[in-house]
Parts: sequence; C-alpha cells; structure tokens
Amino acid sequence: MDATTKLCTCNSGYFEQNGACVACSNKCTTCSVNGVCNACSDPNRKLEQNCECAPGFYDDKTSRCKTCNPICKTCSSATTCVTCYTENNRALVNGQCVCASGYYQVINANN
Repeated sequence: MDATTKLCTCNSGYFEQNGACVACSNKCTTCSVNGVCNACSDPNRKLEQNCECAPGFYDDKTSRCKTCNPICKTCSSATTCVTCYTENNRALVNGQCVCASGYYQVINANN
C-alpha cells in the first residue's frame, strides 16, 4: 500500500495493467507502465535500450546476458554471429565470422 495515497500497488517486479499485476520481463528487476524497465537484471543489459543485452552479449531469454563467441562483434546466440570485427579482417558468412578473402587464420601467433 502506498502510504500517501492509501492505494494498493503491485509488488516489486510487477506492473499494473488493466487492473491486474503483471510480471516484469526477466530482463528487468523493476518496471513501470507497459513493462518498461526501470532497472535491469544484469549489468550487461543497457537500461537506455529497455535492458537489451550490450554488444558482445546475447539474450538467451534468462535474466542474464550470455557472452558471444569472442570472434563475433555481436551475436544472436552462442553459435550465430550478427556482425564481425572487420578491423581484424573478418567477414560474416552464414552467421559465422570467417577470414576475409585473401586472409587466413593464424592458429598460434608464436610459431
């Protein structure tokens, strides 16, 4: 109950919609009208983007963002790159970051 207005309010982690308390997305720890996040559930989520995962991370539909494969600049899953590090001569081919044409993968730079 709100001490000032004496109105009953939804618990933390819920928002009011059409007279019912609805759970916030698992991306949020708290949210407001229409489920807009007020605080994110993971430091790798960006509040200014309604708690979407930061570049280099992907959303696997849990509260935590998962790290992309280090060869991907951004990704949509553990195995699918969306963008590559072009500055490292990488190109996106069928969701994978491969060496750009004319370049090859160095397996061990110390050899």
